[in-house]
Amino acid sequence: MHRSFAFVRLLLLCMGALLVACPTGGITTPLNIDQLSFSQTVVLPGETIDISATATGGEGVDISYAWTAEAGELADGSSAATTWTAPEVAQLVKITITVTDSLERSVWVGIDIVVGTGIDHDGDGYSVRQGDCDDTNSAIYPGAPDIQDGVDNDCDGEIDEGSPESDDDGDGFADLDGDCDDGDAAVYPGAEEIINGVDDDCDGATDEGTDAYDDDGDGVSENDGDCNDTTSAISPGAAEILDGLDNNCNGTVDEGTAGFDDDGDGFTELSGDCDDSDGTSYPGGTEVADGADNDCDGTVDNGPFLVDDDGDGWTELAGDCDDANAYTFPGAPEWFDGEDNDCNGTDDDGMDTTDDDGDGQSEAEGDCDDFADTVFSGAPELDDDPDLDNNCDGWFFVNPPFAVATTGASSVQCGTQVVMDGAASWDPDADPLAYYWYYSYQPINSNLVSGGITGSTTSSASFVPDVPGFWQIGLLVSDGQFNSAPAIITLDVTPGGC
Repeated sequence: MHRSFAFVRLLLLCMGALLVACPTGGITTPLNIDQLSFSQTVVLPGETIDISATATGGEGVDISYAWTAEAGELADGSSAATTWTAPEVAQLVKITITVTDSLERSVWVGIDIVVGTGIDHDGDGYSVRQGDCDDTNSAIYPGAPDIQDGVDNDCDGEIDEGSPESDDDGDGFADLDGDCDDGDAAVYPGAEEIINGVDDDCDGATDEGTDAYDDDGDGVSENDGDCNDTTSAISPGAAEILDGLDNNCNGTVDEGTAGFDDDGDGFTELSGDCDDSDGTSYPGGTEVADGADNDCDGTVDNGPFLVDDDGDGWTELAGDCDDANAYTFPGAPEWFDGEDNDCNGTDDDGMDTTDDDGDGQSEAEGDCDDFADTVFSGAPELDDDPDLDNNCDGWFFVNPPFAVATTGASSVQCGTQVVMDGAASWDPDADPLAYYWYYSYQPINSNLVSGGITGSTTSSASFVPDVPGFWQIGLLVSDGQFNSAPAIITLDVTPGGC
């Protein structure tokens, strides 16, 4: 194996053919080449190496140098140190240095330089001059696979790089430690995930936890508009539900639900608003003839003279003499019910005695609809569509329930328990009822919520007002098919116990 820097030291005595002239008489310091240096003695074709010589000849003696080479090119043939560029063809080249002093003495020495790659001692295809960093081991050469053995197998100056046990990128983690890209120092287990399309923390997911990643799996990331990427129930376009969250990411919480005042009239559906898209309809609103239930009492346009309360097509102002009876209006057929059906001022006058529908009864005999043969006094109530009052008793096969709510007083002191009773609520069909008590209206500084009403889903409920002011408590009952109109209890809560 060649050394990377070769030294040839020659001590030449005044002897033989090497000395051109030897002075006679006395003792004279001989001219001597003390050292001859070559940076390489095996030189690649076209490679440039450093060469130098050192000579001594005694005190006061001047020394000159002359270099010659059989091939290649010397940069300066007359300097003690110079460079030589090898020829492009592999061969053996002798380089000679001749040293002459002012006493006309001279000495010379020649060195054979190998121009080529040199000998591949271990037979791996690479010599030292071709980059083999251990020419005694055939498993070590440039480009050899690096394995975990503490040796620079591929002669690149690094040990064990590329092996599973090696931390090739210097981030503190090897492949066996979980580094999923050991060529990138920014990628390792526990690294901060950034938006770059790379699994920075080696957990199998890319860009998770960043605004570009859909963390909750709802198909929308924060960059795409997801205002809460920790839950799949929240994303742009999600259904808004009553949960105190902005489910659809439009900047508004619970809009369109029973707990949100959509029309801005100060009431939600939970507080009794029967049309939360109409700001003129809310509990206690002024009823006007507009086709809406403005006061949310369950009846549209009800009120003296203005509206058709019984749905027969006539208002009191238009001449309905009993706007609570759908069989009574101007021009109605008179039938045997003890009422002035046609509003002419006389009960049961001029009754029609003809059975027009063939059901066995005429109006005079009590048929309240002599155009439908399933309707007559005493007929069985049917589940028909549309639902008719088959037996002429004022009720139908399926009827909505009625909520009735009472309390012991209309004015109480703050901090006093208020007991409310809805046991008188009823259903014409005798269906079992479900109860729901709620705060229809309460002072703005109250902290009470409807869910905190004691017995809020039973017929009897109670609460303790926490602030004075005007309160309304509503009761809804349901028969499983229909909800009742709300029954409202109004309380004046006076200061005192709060």
